[in-house]
Amino acid sequence: MIIKVIKTVHVLTDTNVGGAGMWLLNYLKSYDREKYSVSVALPEKSMLKDKITSLGVTVYEIPGIADRSYSKQGVKEFKKLFNNIKPDIVHSHASLSARIAARQLGLRIVNTRHCLEDKKKFPVSTIYGIINNYLSDIVIGVSKATCENLIADGIKKSKVRLVYNGTYPLKELSPEEKTKVREKYKIPLENTVVGIVARLEPVKNHELFLKAMQKVLKNNKNVSVLIVGNGTQEEKLRSMTVQLNISDKVIFTGYLDDITEVMNIIDINVLTSTKEALSLSLIEGMFLKKAAVTTDSSGPCEVVENGKTGIVVENFNDELLAEAIGKLVKDKQLCELMGIAGEKRAQELFSAEKMVNSLDDIYEELIKSERK
Repeated sequence: MIIKVIKTVHVLTDTNVGGAGMWLLNYLKSYDREKYSVSVALPEKSMLKDKITSLGVTVYEIPGIADRSYSKQGVKEFKKLFNNIKPDIVHSHASLSARIAARQLGLRIVNTRHCLEDKKKFPVSTIYGIINNYLSDIVIGVSKATCENLIADGIKKSKVRLVYNGTYPLKELSPEEKTKVREKYKIPLENTVVGIVARLEPVKNHELFLKAMQKVLKNNKNVSVLIVGNGTQEEKLRSMTVQLNISDKVIFTGYLDDITEVMNIIDINVLTSTKEALSLSLIEGMFLKKAAVTTDSSGPCEVVENGKTGIVVENFNDELLAEAIGKLVKDKQLCELMGIAGEKRAQELFSAEKMVNSLDDIYEELIKSERK
């Protein structure tokens, strides 16, 4: 019996390596190469290109689509590409141009939403729903919150599928290696490290984090603060640490291509987003047994089981955030127990293998429906 190889092409228009890019890299490390022939369409000069080609996956660079969901040139270029490679499935990560081209060619379309979008008002919501229902056979949400967001935007419930982001556990460093990382960042061995791994952008609300940490540091001297990432808010946040008189306790690492080292030395993993679809940084911390503290910003409530794997606090409330972090700083045993429970939860819900198997089911569903 000859088994047909399913040809899929993934489309991303981001030039940077965001959540969708990390999702794709984790998928490309795991998919069944005997069952699928996978290629990727990216904008020119994408930071993802070398990472993807190093995995032995073909990349097509498409002009006129950089950081743009729609462009006339994009539709034209995608039609040319799809006519050339003849995929069975086009899997778009928010690219409207790719979906239009795929629909015009009669191809099967999967679209994944990796973020939470603001609620749309009538008649925009109706128009949006009509267009996106037409341009997608299946729409994936990376969390229950994202699925609800899609349905609220008019996507038919029958088309929506939940597939949690999956990732690989970061390497756990030896005690000696962790000591060297602490020395690298000039963090005393006795200090508890409270960290946040997120782009330095308004939606991540680092200001809330710093206000809370000022309160924590007043009562806990042996604490160091790690802020991992870069972005438009960096200068503002650095100035804020001076204004709050905590600059000697806060370390800005800048962008790190690999967060293995810093995540290994973080004791309490914090997220303060105003809204979040899921949160890869919380999951990566859980795989390393890191207790989490997060705002109740939708998706993270599905990652962190409040009171068991971490603490979920009311959004925009620095008093409650400081109280939660302070509790874990003082109670090392609770912090450790939450970390152990978090690792188990991450293995059960957020593994790369589980994500790939779920996508496999979706692709099979589409191929079977095509053959009816």
